[in-house]
Formats: sequence, structure tokens, C-alpha cells
Amino acid sequence: MVLIHITLVMLTSVLFCFILYNFPWISRYWSPDIEKFVVKKGSKIALVSDVHIGADSLDIDWIRIIGKTVEKLSIDFLIVVGDLVNKRLYIDINYLEKFARVVTNIMDLRNTVILYVPSNSAHDLALYSQKKGGIRFRFLDRNVEFIYTVHMLRIDFEECSESIYVTHGDYISRNGVLSYLLDKVGRKMFKKLFTGVIGRKILDLDNRSWIVVGHSHVSYLDRSYRAIGLGCWIKRYYAPRESSIAIASCRNKSLNIRFISLDKRSY
Repeated sequence: MVLIHITLVMLTSVLFCFILYNFPWISRYWSPDIEKFVVKKGSKIALVSDVHIGADSLDIDWIRIIGKTVEKLSIDFLIVVGDLVNKRLYIDINYLEKFARVVTNIMDLRNTVILYVPSNSAHDLALYSQKKGGIRFRFLDRNVEFIYTVHMLRIDFEECSESIYVTHGDYISRNGVLSYLLDKVGRKMFKKLFTGVIGRKILDLDNRSWIVVGHSHVSYLDRSYRAIGLGCWIKRYYAPRESSIAIASCRNKSLNIRFISLDKRSY
């Protein structure tokens, strides 16, 4: 009986520790910095996430499709919402600049600003230095600017009353499989993006704000809760590829949101 009691206490302790670790917003052992970014009047932004460069299941053609879509739709700002890279790599600024150039070339981008919003978990590039965000590289031959930002952006549009909060989603739930299950069940049974709904409550967003997340690899536009899940560009053993792009612009002082699911047949 004593052994059973000890086992239950240990299991309860492990579960408690997992909950605190997996949901950082409960204890706030870390919280994302938020930066404001203003989009000029008449500009369009595109948002993607979970490209996972370096993953075995990623075909380089999928990366090129992102660039082709940006060009086709005359996008001014491309926002990559975390997990651009499949592995967690700690790098210096010189390596980051080389990487930014490679990504720009593969996507064949021109006349575009790229905002890279990194995750803070098992993937993505992290800097050795203590500098947080705001690191810019300009590639004049392509008229492209690459900006390494912080873990959350608030995007405001000139002459628009609504905002978009952009974060990878690992502050909502660090574990990607659990995030996937939350959003998969929410989409199928309740027509809701649960990680987006939770994120809205954490940030205490009003009804003029949207939230855009990745991480769960579930693609969904939840207009009722103003939440967007950006899907993914690779296959996992537990999740299919759900490649999608969200497009946002300001029209008549309100946000216009488009959600596009993509496949290679589109090109």
C-alpha cells in the first residue's frame, strides 16, 4: 500500500512538473518579448510557419513555392512564424546573415521584407549574443531586407483599427505533439483553433485583434475567434503536410484576411 502511495505521489509530481514546463504562461518562467511593427498603407503581408529547413521530408520545391506565391500576390512583407529551421542551432550574427542570404536566394525573393519570428523550443536559429531581435540584413541586389525579430510581434496597419499578434505558439504549449492534438480535435469536433483561443486569453486580446500561430502543424482559419493556424511544410509521423499561407491587408480601415492552402499542382 505504501508503494502504491509513493508511486501515485511521484506520478502526480511528474505530471505537475510537465504541466508547468509545457505551459510556460502558467508560471511565466519565461515569457516572450513583444515588439510592434507597423505596415505602411497599401501594403500586403503574407504569413507562413513550420518550413523546417533541413528536415528529411522537406522538398526544396516547397520552399520555392513560398517565394513564387509571394511574387504572384505582390506581397510586401513575408513573416515566417517560427520553425524555419528543423534543428535548434546556436549561431553568431555572421552565420545568420549567410543563412538569410541562402533563404532569400532559394525563395528567389525580390522587393520584399522578411520578418523572421523565431520559436524558443526545439527548433530554429538562436543567437549566442544577448541581443534580442531587430537584427537587419539588406541584400541590395534583390532589394530584400531580412529582419531577425523577437518571439512575438504585434503588427499594426496604418489607417487600420485592427492588429495581428504573431507568435510561433510554443509559449502556449511547448510540446508540438500536444499542440497538434489540441488543434486537431478542436478543428474536427468544435470548429475552433484551441491554441489560438488559449493564446487570445493569455494575451487578453480584444475583438479588434487577431492571433496567428504555428507549431501545431494544423492549418485552420477560425474567424469566430480571430485565430489562424498556419499548418506546416513537412510531414511528421503523426501529422500530414498542411502547407498554407495567410494574407492580410487593410481595406476601409479593417483587416482583410485571406487563407490559401497550397500544393505543387498550383505551380
